[in-house]
Amino acid sequence: MKRLFVLKKSIYIIFFMLNLSIISCGEEINSKYREVKLAQLKIISFNLENQEIDITSNLEIKFNSQVSRSSLYKGVSCKSGDKKAFIYLYKYSYDDGDLVKIIPFYPFIPYVKYTCTITQDVTNIYGEALDKEYKFSFKTNNQYFSKKTFNQNSYSYKNVYTFLQRRCSECHNKNHKLDFTKPKKELYKYLTENKNQETNKFYIIADDTENSYLINKLMGINFYGDKMPQNDLIPLYELEKIIGWIKTGAKYEKN
Repeated sequence: MKRLFVLKKSIYIIFFMLNLSIISCGEEINSKYREVKLAQLKIISFNLENQEIDITSNLEIKFNSQVSRSSLYKGVSCKSGDKKAFIYLYKYSYDDGDLVKIIPFYPFIPYVKYTCTITQDVTNIYGEALDKEYKFSFKTNNQYFSKKTFNQNSYSYKNVYTFLQRRCSECHNKNHKLDFTKPKKELYKYLTENKNQETNKFYIIADDTENSYLINKLMGINFYGDKMPQNDLIPLYELEKIIGWIKTGAKYEKN
């Protein structure tokens, strides 16, 4: 009987100690959770040292906490005036926080100022908002195209003509002073031999993209009126086809 009593007592003591251990562990876990959860979400750094970037450059933002991916897309934006830049956002998680890359879907417009805003819509993984709104600005240059080497065999007038028909001819037709619906050879002759009346610049100058008015108009540099196409942005790979063709001599080929 005495042995049974001692055994029961031992079981109670072991059970009590286990409960105490579980409660202690639980409190420790909750304590760490609260410590992380209450940490303020702040931006630690940007990668903008000289405040000037190329039109295809990526921007990097370092947070001190793990950031919710879903909140990034409504909380980060970059604009030039009233024109919004279309961007991809990629998140890389590290022990001390998240690195977020802002990557332009289309190239930034060269030689203009952009302002990026990170609002309180950005939250950490616990749903806590950024402690204040952040803004930073940068200017763009056009080093991407000036540094790139273009292979003449990769670019043709056929691609340029196809682009103009698909993107521009709806408005630039027979009712417009600049008619892109002209036959292929006739349009080539017109673009290389005629100037824009307002700027006195040839539409296409072989080997000279900076002074070719067609490129000025598409990229938004030294142009008159509206940037073209209106209400649209041109993907880099399409713009590169035109620039590459001009930089490699802007030759006409029959086929």
